[in-house]
Amino acid sequence: MVIWLTADLHIGHHNIIRYCERPFKDLNSMHETIIERWNEYISEEDVVYILGDLGFVKRSGNVISEVVERLNGRKILIRGNHDKGEKNWYLENGIDEIFDHYLTMEGSLLSHYPLELDIHDGKKVIKIKEILSEVYKRDKCKFHYYAHTHRIPVEGENFMNVGVDLHDYYPVRYLKAK
Repeated sequence: MVIWLTADLHIGHHNIIRYCERPFKDLNSMHETIIERWNEYISEEDVVYILGDLGFVKRSGNVISEVVERLNGRKILIRGNHDKGEKNWYLENGIDEIFDHYLTMEGSLLSHYPLELDIHDGKKVIKIKEILSEVYKRDKCKFHYYAHTHRIPVEGENFMNVGVDLHDYYPVRYLKAK
């Protein structure tokens, strides 16, 4: 079993192609690339942590369900700002576990949001980032895996952005913090 990380799939979100200048002509080609590259790396025995923004359930629930069904491995979702569906919906549609905001594991913090504040952060996101910073310190984390920004920096001494836009739509292998 191998542990993998990914994020910001935005399944069913047509405008993400334009917003993030994704190299796809339409949603179908984006979904097929994500499925193909996911399954190229991930076996049925592997575990994948999706660090948020799987997709808008309200608008694209059927599409999300169809795509997730085709993805190998055990899928664990850490909610992002676009993951507003009911927990049971995710659990009934291919997600094996779901967490709100974060999870700590082996000295690493896994979350949708980076720790650094951004000029675009609203009050709710600022509060979440304050909690993440407290958890990072409290749990003596040494590394932070996140997403959300769709842009660089991809990796630093103690962090990595695992969003698909930054990794050619492939998942990233989890490495235990040193």
